[in-house]
Amino acid sequence: MAPPSPSPASTGDQEAPATQAGADIAAAERNAMANCPYARPVLVDGLHVPIRRLTVGEKNETDALQEKVKTLESIITVLSLGSETDAREMLKTMRDKAPSPATGSTLPLDEVLGEWHRSREKDVEYNAETAIYTPTDLPSERSVHYGVNAYFRCSYTLFHIYEKNEMTDIMNRVYRPRGPIDKATLCELCALTAIGSHYDADNFDVDVMESLYSTAALYLSDCIEAHFLRGMRVILCLSMYSFMTKRISARHSLAMGLSIARQARSNVEQMPPELWVPFRKVYRSFVFMECWLSSSLGYQPGILPEEIDFTTTPIEEPQPTTENDIQRQLSAVGLLMANILKDIYGSNRAGIFELVQRHMDNLQEWETSLPPEMKLVELKQEQGNVFNEPHRRSLILVHVMFLGARMLLQRKLLVTMAQERMNRRWTLDGSYEEGRAIERCCVAAAEECVTLLDVLGYTRHMFRRCWLCIGHAFSACSVILFDVAQRLLYSQRAGVMEQLARSQECINMLDGCGEADRVAKAMLQIVLPLHQQLQNLASDQPTTQRSGIHNLLEDPLSGGAGDARLVGGEAQIRSAVIPAMQTAIEVLGNPFGHLRRNNIDSFATGDPSVPSWWN
Repeated sequence: MAPPSPSPASTGDQEAPATQAGADIAAAERNAMANCPYARPVLVDGLHVPIRRLTVGEKNETDALQEKVKTLESIITVLSLGSETDAREMLKTMRDKAPSPATGSTLPLDEVLGEWHRSREKDVEYNAETAIYTPTDLPSERSVHYGVNAYFRCSYTLFHIYEKNEMTDIMNRVYRPRGPIDKATLCELCALTAIGSHYDADNFDVDVMESLYSTAALYLSDCIEAHFLRGMRVILCLSMYSFMTKRISARHSLAMGLSIARQARSNVEQMPPELWVPFRKVYRSFVFMECWLSSSLGYQPGILPEEIDFTTTPIEEPQPTTENDIQRQLSAVGLLMANILKDIYGSNRAGIFELVQRHMDNLQEWETSLPPEMKLVELKQEQGNVFNEPHRRSLILVHVMFLGARMLLQRKLLVTMAQERMNRRWTLDGSYEEGRAIERCCVAAAEECVTLLDVLGYTRHMFRRCWLCIGHAFSACSVILFDVAQRLLYSQRAGVMEQLARSQECINMLDGCGEADRVAKAMLQIVLPLHQQLQNLASDQPTTQRSGIHNLLEDPLSGGAGDARLVGGEAQIRSAVIPAMQTAIEVLGNPFGHLRRNNIDSFATGDPSVPSWWN
């Protein structure tokens, strides 16, 4: 996609017609108000008050509002007076249909800003008073230097926000100014430093981190008014910081950034050519973030089809960079994950084999299309790799994301297969052998994911708020524990201890991250009891016996699509493992880490907008 050509419409000489157009619109609005139909005045408290008739459009709007009120009343009735089953089903329906705040076309800036500020008020944990930096009371330059360097060391290769020379210029304008320091520049400085502070937590107190974030949030409107791209960059920083601290406002900050990006894209002919490439890179980062967050939390991503095409078209740089190539691949995986979420978790079980195979083909196509030097087999070799270490590590993280996409796709089928077996039937649109092959693929992805997290050093030294580490350690652990439970159930002891060791690596990561991150701690509480239960079962002498329930777990043999009968002999099972197997199925069917409710045994969906653990 070529950059826009300079247009006279973008110059200051063209502002007069725009001003006149605004005056014409205002005059038209005044005329409309003057001609508005009124009924005869009525007397209210001694005053004649004109009562205006409703226009046809207003009457339709009123009718629509009344219909919405009736719908809300029915929802409230079900949730407050209905049975627990009906209430849970209603919450599930609301959550499945809940749109992302980013869904739709461009919204007025004041509207999305207002939504974001209101969502920040819900972040009760972070609403304590924090110090605000000002042009006359700046953050320590040394601290800022630490934070900026940490960002470029840890995030720059994966997420484009600023170039190094741009941050050098910002720091000079703040700490070596030639004139007054403006709030927009201070906003940019604090926003990026806030991200870096989490990557270099040894050099930052939590109060300083929060002050950096709060300062950037306070001056955000100044930054947006100064220039749309400066505002987009700051919003991207605030979004990333919100991810790290698990703020409810994370989704709304993404919606705000995407709204500004859409407005800019609709006026692309007025954009200076030198801003075209950085604008597209920042836009691509927003699209990836929305895909990533939605596939992590389980809500439908608010990405428009046309902006998928816009952001996936290769960005031609004046001087090609490796960072651009890596970010392109990361964004591609993010879109694959978002599509998996929409198709696999936004539908019923009908045709699940067909859906899974379609997305497996898409994943395979991405993996095959990689240049040879970006393939995993090359990246795992520390010696002789064409990439420097930061680039190699970033590409390995892209592959971790890819493995996460495979697990997200295939674990739903594993759960569905297990449920079929529990009900002594096979009504799926694929054979049992096909399902077993997909199961082995999913387990292999989990095993490889643990290996890569170990290669990156996350099993020993980790950034404790790294959502990529937390989310994929939880996913891999869930899949591996399911595999262990199934092996023990059928007295297949080969490989059990190796799998328990892998799951222990994941638990160690969640435990370490849980010291600083409440989500990691919550996810640990989901997998740790199952891990301990399976350890105890693995240490016992296996006793194979038939029980009255073993027919429910009968191992089905091959059956074609639509074959509802299970054939074959009875499987030998360990009845003592049945409760653990049931828990393993439940954990595997919980890809988004929802917390348990106190009054039921199953996992429950939380607020329609975010999972309960993020609330």
